[in-house]
Amino acid sequence: MNKFKCLTGIIFMLLYLLKSSSAVNSSNIADLVNKNLINSEHYCTYRYYEPYPEYHFQLLAGWSCYNYAHPKWMKNGKIEKANQGVIHNLTQYKIPYIVVNNKSVVFDYNDAKYTEIIKNLHVEEKYYAKWLNCARTAMECCKQLNKNDLKPNDNYPCPAIWDGYTCYEKTKPNTIVKKLCPLYLTSNDKFVCNLESAKECTADGWNHQTDYALCSSSFRLRDRHIFHVIFLAVASAFMIPSIFIFLYYDKLKQWRFVLHRNLILAIFIKNILVVTSKNLIIINAVNVQQEESVMDNDYTWCRVLTFFENLSKNLIFTCMTADATHSHKTIVRAFARDTNAYIMYGIIVVASTIPTIVWSILMG
Repeated sequence: MNKFKCLTGIIFMLLYLLKSSSAVNSSNIADLVNKNLINSEHYCTYRYYEPYPEYHFQLLAGWSCYNYAHPKWMKNGKIEKANQGVIHNLTQYKIPYIVVNNKSVVFDYNDAKYTEIIKNLHVEEKYYAKWLNCARTAMECCKQLNKNDLKPNDNYPCPAIWDGYTCYEKTKPNTIVKKLCPLYLTSNDKFVCNLESAKECTADGWNHQTDYALCSSSFRLRDRHIFHVIFLAVASAFMIPSIFIFLYYDKLKQWRFVLHRNLILAIFIKNILVVTSKNLIIINAVNVQQEESVMDNDYTWCRVLTFFENLSKNLIFTCMTADATHSHKTIVRAFARDTNAYIMYGIIVVASTIPTIVWSILMG
């Protein structure tokens, strides 16, 4: 009985210490915010929230850059935030923070002890650099915002805001504002062309949702792949009659015609495999609406399909070489006997397969 009471007391003590530790962390955040007020008279607006003091805004914008980043940029996914209420000028503001290894972390990009922790949350340093760029751009936006532009009025129902990725000035109703897409929005190191996001201003204010789908090159890549698939499918359909003619007529079963037929068959098979690969794998992977692509879910059969696709491409070149070699031999040595078909087929298979196997091994 005494042992049970002792164990119960230890448990309650541990719970109390944990609670006390949490309280200390929260008070530390409040102290940090109050101590680091950059300019308590300058306010900035984040999305549809009320205007925040500058330093409060910095922490909120830093968290939003982390929150809106792709989950795959983080080592163990994104950590759920908590909020700490902070009073400033008789107004309470919620300051987001996360807990990492029992430490409260705010998103202050000027504080090295926090940025080091945030950096270690990312898979690669380039993704951390994107977060840092986003947070700094938010503060550049904040410094540019005029105090008189933060509240809506009849002429400008859409106030100046930072929407989480982009800075928007005050805007008149029934307007669609387009802005260049920021590079930190995507995993790309650069844009090959200028892409623009779109945000609508109505008589009731900003549309809460900014259209950033336009910032993805996936749509353009998808359209190119779809065009390629259609083109290959049409070309393959036109090849079917020629394959049937080669197979049906006995007069076309001479060795030189067989080589032509094999080349057409290799091209036809390659087209079918490319169409299949693009439809099932590539177009699915570039679809921005997908959280996980087919390749993420079933990697093995994707590798198998890619192996045979590359094999068919090599087969085209070996068949072209065999056809060219036979044509050359026919011109130079017109009365020589034809090469043994089995030997020729063996050379074609070996010359096509070995490079594909080597590629497969090197690609892992």
